[in-house]
Amino acid sequence: MNALLTRTWYDDTAIEPVGPTDARDLPQHKFDVAIIGGGLAGLVALLELSKAGAKVVLLEANQIGSGASGRNGGFCSAGWASTNKNMSALLGTDRANILNQLGYDGFVWTRNKLLSSDYSSSMPIKGELRLSLWNDSSDDLSTRKISREYLRKILTAKRYKTGFYNSNAFHFHPLNFIRTLTKEAIDAGGTVVENFRVKSVTKRHLTHILETHSVPNTIYADKVIFATGGYGGKEFKFGMRHQLPIKTYIGVSEPMHEILNKHITRNWAYSDTRRAGNYYRKLQDGSLLWGTSITAYGTLNTEKIKKMILNDITSVFGELGNEMTKSSLKIKYAWAGNMAYARHFLPYVKELQDGQYILSGFGGHGMNTAPIAAQLLSHAIITNSNAIQPFKDIPNQRVYGKIGLVGAELRYLTMQFLDFYKELKSK
Repeated sequence: MNALLTRTWYDDTAIEPVGPTDARDLPQHKFDVAIIGGGLAGLVALLELSKAGAKVVLLEANQIGSGASGRNGGFCSAGWASTNKNMSALLGTDRANILNQLGYDGFVWTRNKLLSSDYSSSMPIKGELRLSLWNDSSDDLSTRKISREYLRKILTAKRYKTGFYNSNAFHFHPLNFIRTLTKEAIDAGGTVVENFRVKSVTKRHLTHILETHSVPNTIYADKVIFATGGYGGKEFKFGMRHQLPIKTYIGVSEPMHEILNKHITRNWAYSDTRRAGNYYRKLQDGSLLWGTSITAYGTLNTEKIKKMILNDITSVFGELGNEMTKSSLKIKYAWAGNMAYARHFLPYVKELQDGQYILSGFGGHGMNTAPIAAQLLSHAIITNSNAIQPFKDIPNQRVYGKIGLVGAELRYLTMQFLDFYKELKSK
């Protein structure tokens, strides 16, 4: 089964979606702005532009939230997919500091949404524990160090050497968040069209023409925003040249309240400090959500993901994995999601050419960074200002298609080996 399309735990526990407009029933086909991509970045842009009075349509090839924004791990904290050290080396300390402040501002925006009554279905829970397999230190002043001795009271996993607790971070139901945001954007005057896969974007005089395979409709717009994440096709040439669709994998166990509470005593979000390590959390029905691994070349099928995740749980929580096996508790759900990564792990937020913009490449850290970038781009479009100036110096780096995918796969395997060696040395 294709893990990029299979149903997730979120799908089966989600609120009802707001009914989108059928493309054949659009009251108009001419808009101020057309947004391609119905993930978090596109929806925030739709909301902000619509609130400002623009006529905006969002075009989603599948269903709203069916990409990474609605099927991720559900974690939200400040920061970017790139590290502060790497951002400083690439852009300079001053520019990195500006981006770090924006990352925090985006986190505050998401947190405020989550804490509002309108978003109660997102079920936010505070607290994230970052775990080290080799006694990492942290320069993040917002975290509190947890000793190995105290970790044993929180988790039965013996591989962890220390941890860093962030009381501000959240975990939540991302698909419910996306569906609530969609309703807010529609209520603000935005138009949402699903199952509209754009096959071409051309410009004639001052108007962009967006055509599709799926319905006999053509959309006209003065401006176009490409917010397709890791799912863009040939119509999105810049994205194909400068971003790789990296897959990440998530599984959810059958409910096991009593067993799970013995091994994970706090309802926090958990992740380790490896570049492509584990992330997990207890869900409201007593099941365990577990994220693991990435691939660049190809997508694992659902049965392989389930086996990999159970093995992964056992390698970290030996007793928990064994109890699951003895009790015949299975990994019930398994799925994949595409994340758009640039080589420098930073997004592209800029005008590509007259009237065409990119809003993409947030990697595995988009729940705070995508909203702030979308707000700044929307403000730049509305006011014709340089609001996206903080992203100007992020360089365009080619990814070289299939060669880049192979290179990313090899890089990941190298990181796995280095992580293994580092853990071995720390024992």
